[in-house]
Amino acid sequence: MTKAARSSAIFGVYLTLSGLGLAIIPNSISALAGLPPTNAMWTRMFGAIIGILGLYYIQAARENNLAFFRMTLWGRGLVCVSFVTLVLMGVAAPIIAVAGLIDLCCALWTWLAIRREEQVSPLAESN
Repeated sequence: MTKAARSSAIFGVYLTLSGLGLAIIPNSISALAGLPPTNAMWTRMFGAIIGILGLYYIQAARENNLAFFRMTLWGRGLVCVSFVTLVLMGVAAPIIAVAGLIDLCCALWTWLAIRREEQVSPLAESN
């Protein structure tokens, strides 16, 4: 497994576990994040979507899908910008910005891994 694939797999596990937590035990996850409990169905639905997205990352890692790794970079950056913006607007708790920063850090990890692999093997770009 390449380093870029490993970063995608680990991020996928993070998403899958986070999503499952939100879908199955949303109030426990909320409590861990210091957020109030909720019975809103959208929290569970959002968790299911996050968990399924995590499975995409894991499968892309298994297949060393470089195109997928590249496509996720800008999206994960946008997640960070969006989450930080929500916090700055006062409509989200500061812990939400932390989740965005985790996305950004993982995207940077993937980007650096791709760059290193391309420097070692210029042919990797064509995959």
